[in-house]
Amino acid sequence: MSITEQINTAIKDALAQSLGTIVEETTKEVKRSMQDDVTDTIVKKVRQEQVPTFKKKFNSDQYKHTKVMEKIMSRINSNLEANDITKAKESTSEGSIWSTVANVKDDSIRELAVSLPDVVIAARAKSTTSKYQRAWSNWLDWCKDKEEIMPFPANPFYVAIYLNFVLKTSKKSGTLTTAFYGIRWGHHVNGLYSPTDHPFVSMTYEGTLRLCEKKPKNPKEPITPEILKHLIKTFDSESLMSLRFLLICSLGFFGFCRIDELLTVQLKDVTIKSAHLEIFLEISKSDQHRDGNTIYVSRNENTKFCPVNLAERFLSLSNVSLTSNPECFLVPRLIKIKQGHKIHLSEGISYTRAREIFKEKMEEAEIKGNFGLHSLRSGGASAAAQNNVNERLISKHGRWASDRARNSYIKDSIEYRLTISRQLGI
Repeated sequence: MSITEQINTAIKDALAQSLGTIVEETTKEVKRSMQDDVTDTIVKKVRQEQVPTFKKKFNSDQYKHTKVMEKIMSRINSNLEANDITKAKESTSEGSIWSTVANVKDDSIRELAVSLPDVVIAARAKSTTSKYQRAWSNWLDWCKDKEEIMPFPANPFYVAIYLNFVLKTSKKSGTLTTAFYGIRWGHHVNGLYSPTDHPFVSMTYEGTLRLCEKKPKNPKEPITPEILKHLIKTFDSESLMSLRFLLICSLGFFGFCRIDELLTVQLKDVTIKSAHLEIFLEISKSDQHRDGNTIYVSRNENTKFCPVNLAERFLSLSNVSLTSNPECFLVPRLIKIKQGHKIHLSEGISYTRAREIFKEKMEEAEIKGNFGLHSLRSGGASAAAQNNVNERLISKHGRWASDRARNSYIKDSIEYRLTISRQLGI
């Protein structure tokens, strides 16, 4: 017998043993109608799987939560025994912590309760919350026409079934991850323990990730210092269009900037000093608590390639200043006029437009390769690593939350990697 067959046999035996009690109890009531049989099975499942159990004793909050859940399950059972599936499903919403709002009598507490959802939702970035909301809605929609499934608090077994469904229909790891964490988010935002923490669901999730289609990674190539110098030599002029492009490239490279960070910077966030330039980022991807980050970019002895000098030239040609036009974007939208272009004092450019500009200029400079806006950030980090800059400083400068995230941006040249075998003392 092969290993796969042995595993399948073991799983079948384990399932048969774990479901044995339910089968015995169900067969005693075979004389009931089919609906009664289905209802009775659901009742047993609800009682067995959906009331949370806790390892830690003497926890009053957990004890109260368990008692509340038991009452809700009792109402669900009553509705199921009356063959009223709709009311049974409606009863599950009572398990949400938000049902407590209806019992609040104090006006001041009610006022605070009304604004509480905004606080809870703010626990994740807007884009993340939006993604999880869609995934949660997909889970609810999938449960709608399946009478035996309660969407929340959800039975871990059915969550595992749903993940298998997503695997069969999507086969994409990103979709599976969003589905898994969307269900987790939906339970947590309702004050419920998530079935995704169940070991069976965790193993199912890991299994789906291994079985889904793997697309070969094709990361963008980093912009090298030589390529950046070539771009500056090619487009160095008194044109606002060209200087704006060079400003994006220069700050993206020297500041390890994400393009969405750079496009949101206004002049009020910029400080230019004798030795360096400072950019304050009010919001950053890795800044979960919105503490803010400051990017420090040094002046370069070679003024032709100096990012601070480029910024000063662009601001001077734009006829704006850091103090007089604080709301103007550092990378502004340009308006075409007879004499060329002028900047828009209150509008920036979109990511799509920035990508179009980058692609056009790279083609114009005859630079071929798999390059994108992220190549600037990757190029700066790679250049720093190859010049033996301290890893902690690279992480701090690039605002990376982990070594793994930082290292994914760094590409070592073959010559740099050869230094290892050259320095082994032989």
